[in-house]
This record gives sequence, structure tokens and C-alpha cells, in this order.
Amino acid sequence: MNTAIDFYRQQFAELSGSLPGGNQSSLQAARQAAIQVLTKNGFPDRHHEDWRYTNLTALLGHPLRPFVPNRMIPSVEPVLLMEKASAQLVFVDGILDTGHSVLPEAGSGITIHVLNDEILDTEKMGDLVSLSHDHVPDRGDAFDALNAAFATSGCLIEVAAGCKLEHPVCITTLTTEQADSTSCHYRHLVRVGKGSEVDLVEYFPQGEGTVLNNVVTRIDLDQNSRCRHYRIQNENLQSHHISRINVKQARDSSYKSFSAALGSRLGKVDIHVDQNETGCETIFDGVFVGHKRQYLDHHTCVEHRHPQGRSDELYRGVLDDAARGVFNGRVVVHAGADKTDASQSNKNLLLSSRAEMDTKPELEIYADDVKCSHGATVGQIDEDRLFYLQSRGIDSETARILLIFAFLEDVLVRIELPELRRKIEPMIIARLPRSEILKDAALS
Repeated sequence: MNTAIDFYRQQFAELSGSLPGGNQSSLQAARQAAIQVLTKNGFPDRHHEDWRYTNLTALLGHPLRPFVPNRMIPSVEPVLLMEKASAQLVFVDGILDTGHSVLPEAGSGITIHVLNDEILDTEKMGDLVSLSHDHVPDRGDAFDALNAAFATSGCLIEVAAGCKLEHPVCITTLTTEQADSTSCHYRHLVRVGKGSEVDLVEYFPQGEGTVLNNVVTRIDLDQNSRCRHYRIQNENLQSHHISRINVKQARDSSYKSFSAALGSRLGKVDIHVDQNETGCETIFDGVFVGHKRQYLDHHTCVEHRHPQGRSDELYRGVLDDAARGVFNGRVVVHAGADKTDASQSNKNLLLSSRAEMDTKPELEIYADDVKCSHGATVGQIDEDRLFYLQSRGIDSETARILLIFAFLEDVLVRIELPELRRKIEPMIIARLPRSEILKDAALS
């Protein structure tokens, strides 16, 4: 781990002047503070509770140099999930691809500023410093600090009060061969105004090469606002993906998260939500499908700080071959957060004797008059259900794949964008064993 720290300190000394905003003293000071936090705290090992099941040897034993984007964007045709969008942002190797991106029109109720050298000279300088370094990480989150030091791209999205967008805001992040053996660091800030509604779709398609995509996203929800946040990670099996999402909720706001983890050799997503006022709603839905030697990790945390908050969590995992999964769901009901209603469920299927799943639901309750529950299961395909399908003339392999997909369907039916669901289902099917059985099925 110390070798990786020394490597990134050296890289920062060499590259800091080439990063966006290199001529801005305040931004450089924030980057310098972040690299000092990384040096002080170091990278986590298995003595850190949030990383106790995570082996970072493959990632940190040969650290990936931070990628300073080339201004010449490779000629690629990115796959876009949503045909209709209020805004379409496409990042290729850390640069906004203006040829495939569509920014919102003036007066549409949404404004977007992209983190790059040019925008730092506008009146949004203060916001972009906040975007890149909203806080200097001080909780031992090494990858957050690494991101703050080397962030080369990202965006500030602001949704005006009372604006209800008809179509989602889409962010597609793609890496090509020119970014091979590097780490790419993105930082996004989303501000949702009072009484407004927005769907945010983040998509990480299969790219090229061995890459670490390190993404930090903050979402601030004003009073009575709504945000549905969809994340689809379908990267190649040589890549690494680490994401952290921090959400701040004001009174009567709603945050709904859907996460699909299908690709990458190592994929880890941490979602932390603060219900900072009364009447907040938080919903986490997620599916993950791993095979070969994939490692897929989900950590979630909801802080109920005020009365009448609600949270609902539903995760399903399927692991085959020597894949490993981790789920750690934490719900904290603070003193005074009466009338809290919190539920949590994580169920997992192991399709191989070599597959492994570590699940750890947590409830910390410091208030009275609350309704809280949690549950977790790890098992195999139900033999009785398998026998039932076979008794109806369905062969064993087809019966198995139908049961696996039905298991995940409990979560997929909660996707509220029909077009997105139609795009996600074939990706999930392609990751399942004997996926050809379902490829031509008519899925609604």
C-alpha cells in the first residue's frame, strides 16, 4: 500500500500543472490538500470495516497512473441508453464528446457546466471548486481523496425550482484503448431545486483496456424535490470501477436509486444518504450478476436524523464460477427520529460451489416508536421449483435460467422508466449462464 501512496504522490508532483484549473490557486490548493489526506490516511486494507472483504492487491500492487486526457477524442460511436433525453453528456477518456453530447437549451429549467479548463474562467468558478472539492475527504476514504486530487472531468447539473423534466439527464462514460493502464477520475455535483423532479441515468458501457474508473457524485435535494438515479455498470472484465455517491435530502424530498453491477473485475459502489429534515424518502434497488472471478461490492447507508423518514432497500445478487459478492446495508435511526419506517432485503443465488457471498445488513436504532426490519439470504436454486417446471415439459437448463431471471425480476419491475428497463434486461441476460435461451424471448 505504501508503494501505491508513493506512486501517486510522485504522479501528482508531475501532473498537477496539467490538470484542469492548473492555473487557479484555490483549486490547486484543494488538490494539494486532498493528496495530503491520501498520504496521511493511506489506502484501506482488511482492517477497515468497509473494506474487510475487499482484496485491493491486484489494483494497488500495480497502481494505474492518472490519465490526463488527450484533447483529441478518439473516433467512437458510443451506445446511448435513452433515445430521448433532456440532456445527453458523453465523456470519452475524460473529455466531453461535444459531437455526441446534447446540452440543454436556455430556459429549459436545467443548466449544466462541465469541468474543464475553459469553464473555470466563468462566473461559475466558485461552484466548480465546490464541484471538484466539495469537501476535503477526512474520513479515511482514500479513493475519494485520490479523486479530489486528480479529477479531470465531471459536471455541475442544476435543476431550477419547480422544474419537472419530461426526459432524463443522461451521462455516458466510455474509455478507449488510449486510456489503457490508467485511472480516470470523474466528479459530479447535482443540485435539484425546490419542488423539482429529475431522472438521472449514468451508464458505463464496455470499453477497452485495463482502466480504473473512479467516480464521486454528490446530489443535493431541496424541499419537496424528487430524484430517480439509475446507474448501469457494464464495463469489461479487465477494468476496475469504484463509485461513491453522497446524497443530502431536505424536507419531504425523495431519492430513488437503482444500481445494476454487471461488469468489471472489481466493482465497488458506496451510497451514503443523509435525511437532514423530516418526511424524507429513500429507496435503494439493485441487482448484480457476477461470473468468472469478478468481485462486486455494494455498501449503502441511510442516516435517519429526523422524524417520519422512510427508507426501503431491495438488492438481488447472482454469482457463478468463482465470483464474489459483498452487500453491506446500514440504517442508522438517530435519537429523535421517531416514526421512522425502514426496511431492507438482500437475497442472493450461488450457482457454483466456488462462488462466495458476504452479506451484512445493519440496523442502529437510537429512537423509540419506529418500524424497522432487515433480512438477508444466500442460497441455491429451489429444487422444488425446478422440478415443477421440468414436470411441465421444460428442460432443466431452460428451467434454471428462467428461475434465475425471475429471481432478479423482483427488482427490475421497480424500474419506472420502461425504455431503460428494455435496455437493461438484455445486458443482464447476456451475463447469465446459457444466456442464449432468453436472448430471443419477448420480455416486457
